[in-house]
Amino acid sequence: MKIKSLVFALGIVASLSAQAFYGREATIGEDLKFANSAVSFDSSKSIRNSVFLPSKKIQEPGPGMVLLPACSGIHARSEDDLKIWTKVFVDAGYTVLVVDHYQPRSAGKNCSGSRNRTVAEGRLVKDLYDAVEHLSKMPGVDKNRIFTFGFSLGTMVGGLAASQDVYKQVANGRLRPRAVGGLYGGCDYGRGGNYLFNDTDIPVIWLMGADDPETPADRCVPTLKVIEKKVKVDWHIYPGATHCWDCKGMDGFLKVAPNGSSHTYRYHDQITKDSMQRSLDFFNSFK
Repeated sequence: MKIKSLVFALGIVASLSAQAFYGREATIGEDLKFANSAVSFDSSKSIRNSVFLPSKKIQEPGPGMVLLPACSGIHARSEDDLKIWTKVFVDAGYTVLVVDHYQPRSAGKNCSGSRNRTVAEGRLVKDLYDAVEHLSKMPGVDKNRIFTFGFSLGTMVGGLAASQDVYKQVANGRLRPRAVGGLYGGCDYGRGGNYLFNDTDIPVIWLMGADDPETPADRCVPTLKVIEKKVKVDWHIYPGATHCWDCKGMDGFLKVAPNGSSHTYRYHDQITKDSMQRSLDFFNSFK
């Protein structure tokens, strides 16, 4: 009986310590500075930590969207694709904030598969909550309809933010996004960590590629099946889709992923269009 009690107690401690680092990481580094006013979207201008007005007249207050980049950040080969997604949401009536975690901190790529990221994961989650709060104070934004949408690591940061435990560590008591999600987010790198937890308590859209060894879909499905019993979840696996299927600028890029897989990114126009429509349908369902 004593042995069982000890094992149980150690299990609780291990469970708590497994995620306790997010709160500590959130305090590392300076907060990001986001644009104080929203402007009309202009594809020729920088989108880094900027806020963009809806391009069509909507009944105010309207929804807000925080866009979260992949681990490589906003760079020459990715910025145009991120601008396309920005336009998708502003054209649909969203006020959009595009987060750049890295350039303001002079941080390089954040693609390590270990905890040794250039910007810590807890800080990335803190950035997300700071962006949601900033957007909630912008004129014309409905604070109860602010969402986050990411790409690869950006999706995974949204998944972390949706965990009740991670939220309590990083942003307890602060405004939460109404729903989170994105494209080709990973769920388990086999390093004792995860990016989508069973205690997820806000809605999630999680779109995955069947031919994506970098963030394998099968690692996500068990958790998605658990959380869809509690909250609204839309998850979908696209046959033939690789990692970064919406990335025109990265088409043909050979990637050696943190998990050791080597594969080539392939842009897929139809899957990109479907994921755009599926995402809009999901977020537009929240009134």
